[in-house]
Amino acid sequence: MLNNIRSFFYKYKKYQQPLEKYLFPVVLILYPLIGVNAGVDITDTTYSLANYEFIGSIDPMWLLSTFISNIAGNGIMKLPGAGTMLGFGIYCSLIISIIAIISYYSLKEYMPGWMIFIGLIISESLCWCPRVILYNYLTYLFMTTGILLLLKGIFSWKRQTFYLFCAGLVLGLNVMVRFPNVTETAFILILWFYSFLTKENLIQTVKKNYRLYMRISCGIWNTICCNFYYLW
Repeated sequence: MLNNIRSFFYKYKKYQQPLEKYLFPVVLILYPLIGVNAGVDITDTTYSLANYEFIGSIDPMWLLSTFISNIAGNGIMKLPGAGTMLGFGIYCSLIISIIAIISYYSLKEYMPGWMIFIGLIISESLCWCPRVILYNYLTYLFMTTGILLLLKGIFSWKRQTFYLFCAGLVLGLNVMVRFPNVTETAFILILWFYSFLTKENLIQTVKKNYRLYMRISCGIWNTICCNFYYLW
């Protein structure tokens, strides 16, 4: 039976490359836009939009704890057509598209594109939260980018320092997208686990993790300094 299934799909093998190269990326970009004009969920949407519009009047505690999200929302409002809830929703939906495209092209080095496509379509379908709540979707963006950079840093020998540097910086900045994201810096434990599996020299492992901790701290402190500068 397994051979029959393989034989059935094998005749479509010639379509795999063009689909993975052209169709799948386009679908991943456009799919989050489906239903963007099919009504508006205002349960938490207008609250976030009000914070972006009146950023100067937000409680300092809330401004600092979701600083990057509020700044990004305020910036998006200045784009053409973003003055309406529909326009703003379209821009925010594209953040989901960006996450999917980054993941698609990054993971193609490790697995077939059609497998990644199926997983990403499922992921995009589960994005139920109102899309203008940027502290959620920017968290997904920074977290995904940080993990992918960490993955590349683990398996890359020539540019390992560069990838780990970027991973630490992104995970650090992610804390200022929403302060509870500090728990997501625990993803650096992946590097310890990989070193354990490969029986890497302990000194080298400590050096790599030390650099990663420093980059995370750098990302956090840079954003904190921007916070106080903005408030001042």
